[in-house]
Amino acid sequence: MSNAETETEGTGPKDFTLPEGCLVCGGDLPVRVTASGGAHAVCKKCGWFTRPVLTVKKSGLEIGYRSANA
Repeated sequence: MSNAETETEGTGPKDFTLPEGCLVCGGDLPVRVTASGGAHAVCKKCGWFTRPVLTVKKSGLEIGYRSANA
Protein backbone atom coordinates (compact mmCIF):
# COMPACT_ATOMS: atom_id res chain seq x y z
CA MET A 1 0.00 0.00 0.00
CA SER A 2 1.23 3.46 -0.77
CA ASN A 3 0.54 6.49 1.39
CA ALA A 4 -0.54 9.74 -0.25
CA GLU A 5 0.56 12.55 2.04
CA THR A 6 0.14 16.31 1.94
CA GLU A 7 2.13 18.29 4.50
CA THR A 8 1.43 21.88 5.36
CA GLU A 9 4.10 24.39 6.34
CA GLY A 10 5.03 24.89 10.00
CA THR A 11 3.29 23.23 12.90
CA GLY A 12 -0.22 23.31 11.43
CA PRO A 13 -2.44 20.34 10.69
CA LYS A 14 -1.02 17.36 8.80
CA ASP A 15 -3.22 15.57 6.25
CA PHE A 16 -2.73 12.14 4.73
CA THR A 17 -4.83 9.40 3.19
CA LEU A 18 -4.90 5.74 4.19
CA PRO A 19 -5.61 3.75 1.02
CA GLU A 20 -8.46 1.30 1.72
CA GLY A 21 -8.37 2.46 5.36
CA CYS A 22 -12.13 2.62 6.00
CA LEU A 23 -13.22 -0.33 8.14
CA VAL A 24 -16.83 0.03 6.98
CA CYS A 25 -16.64 0.23 3.17
CA GLY A 26 -12.95 -0.28 2.35
CA GLY A 27 -12.62 3.16 0.76
CA ASP A 28 -9.67 5.53 1.08
CA LEU A 29 -9.66 7.28 4.46
CA PRO A 30 -8.50 10.92 4.68
CA VAL A 31 -6.91 11.67 8.09
CA ARG A 32 -6.12 15.05 9.66
CA VAL A 33 -3.78 15.32 12.64
CA THR A 34 -3.54 18.48 14.73
CA ALA A 35 -1.46 19.21 17.82
CA SER A 36 -4.50 20.20 19.87
CA GLY A 37 -7.10 17.70 18.64
CA GLY A 38 -5.17 14.58 17.70
CA ALA A 39 -6.21 12.50 14.69
CA HIS A 40 -9.65 12.61 13.03
CA ALA A 41 -10.84 10.80 9.91
CA VAL A 42 -14.04 10.78 7.86
CA CYS A 43 -14.59 8.44 4.92
CA LYS A 44 -15.74 10.43 1.88
CA LYS A 45 -17.42 7.34 0.44
CA CYS A 46 -19.66 6.19 3.33
CA GLY A 47 -19.30 8.93 5.98
CA TRP A 48 -17.73 6.74 8.71
CA PHE A 49 -16.12 8.97 11.36
CA THR A 50 -13.24 7.79 13.56
CA ARG A 51 -10.43 8.99 15.77
CA PRO A 52 -7.54 6.70 14.86
CA VAL A 53 -4.79 6.03 17.40
CA LEU A 54 -1.37 6.84 15.89
CA THR A 55 1.79 5.30 17.38
CA VAL A 56 5.30 5.99 16.10
CA LYS A 57 7.43 2.83 16.03
CA LYS A 58 10.92 2.10 14.71
CA SER A 59 9.39 0.33 11.72
CA GLY A 60 7.05 3.24 10.91
CA LEU A 61 3.65 4.58 11.87
CA GLU A 62 1.15 2.17 13.43
CA ILE A 63 -2.51 3.07 13.06
CA GLY A 64 -5.17 1.50 15.24
CA TYR A 65 -8.85 1.98 16.05
CA ARG A 66 -10.49 1.81 19.48
CA SER A 67 -13.60 -0.27 19.96
CA ALA A 68 -16.88 1.43 20.87
CA ASN A 69 -16.47 0.27 24.49
CA ALA A 70 -13.06 1.92 24.97
